[in-house]
Amino acid sequence: VEEQKKAEEQKKVEEQKKAEEQKKVEEQKKAEEQKKVEEQKKAEEQKKVEEQKKAEEQKKAEEQKKLEEQKKAE
Repeated sequence: VEEQKKAEEQKKVEEQKKAEEQKKVEEQKKAEEQKKVEEQKKAEEQKKVEEQKKAEEQKKAEEQKKLEEQKKAE
């Protein structure tokens, strides 16, 4: 009976350890996945913002050029 008790105790302890290990691994994986997703989102957001800024500056520059040429023509 003692042996059986000891074996069951050990089994329980090992299963708990395994479960905790797995939980830790999965949480780490999830955290890394989330970090990757958020960094990608941030990068895309930044890219969009910079492209928009560039486009607006280009537009402004072209309009100013047109205005100056018009003034010159007059």
